Amino acid sequence: MNEGTIKMPPCVYICSPYKGDVKRNKEYARILTRVAIEDGCVPITPHLYITEALDDEDPKERYVGLSVAMSLLRKCDRIYIGGKYGISEGMKAEIEEAGKLNLQWVYLGKDGAWADGRRVSLKSISEREGTDDK
Repeated sequence: MNEGTIKMPPCVYICSPYKGDVKRNKEYARILTRVAIEDGCVPITPHLYITEALDDEDPKERYVGLSVAMSLLRKCDRIYIGGKYGISEGMKAEIEEAGKLNLQWVYLGKDGAWADGRRVSLKSISEREGTDDK
């Protein structure tokens, strides 16, 4: 590294549920965001701020929000998947895209244990959690 060159920390996409118990899910997203910061990463947690500007209950605005989130995901180096409360439909789409991008991933399961890997798939998460989602 050249003198004066700053090494950029990895950019991490935070993938966790939003719909349902929104208050609980936003708190969980904040916790995952903090974990990423403590890991020395730059967290991107779109559902903490895009939902402040767009109405997640309006299908058109939700679509726009999800499109923006996917654009942000494509700029990230890793994805942190928070599975404590299950895998939502929105998360499934993000996880599938991360798999296509071959992003490094970190998964926090329902049991609170972290798992690290080089590729992510809904099948591997389903097997780990004992669910039927493939």
